[in-house]
Amino acid sequence: MFILMAVVFVIGYFAIALEHPLRINKAASAILTGAVVWTILLLGREAIFHGDPAHADHAGLNAHLLHHLGDIGSILFFLMGAMTIVELVDVHEGFRVNRPDHQRNEEDAAALDHQHHHVLPERRAR
Repeated sequence: MFILMAVVFVIGYFAIALEHPLRINKAASAILTGAVVWTILLLGREAIFHGDPAHADHAGLNAHLLHHLGDIGSILFFLMGAMTIVELVDVHEGFRVNRPDHQRNEEDAAALDHQHHHVLPERRAR
């Protein structure tokens, strides 16, 4: 069962790494991989834990699952807050301070040129 869990994990890892060529969202791959690994653990708990009462019974495994889901939930909660702060700083151009002025001017000019060519093509033709 451990080998099957490892194989499912590696397949899930490659699905996440190859997100763009496979056109599969990495969050969906990660959730599916986690669900399949936990299902294998639940179905094969007797063979995996060899009758260890702390893990082999349904209540013990349920407690471990809830513990790990709590850990994952706290990480996701932290990441959502961190990503929100980063997005707010980015929207208000808070990261522009770190770039040299000449680089900023070149990028601004390129962005304006890109907008001019793609947004207003009829004005260029006149």
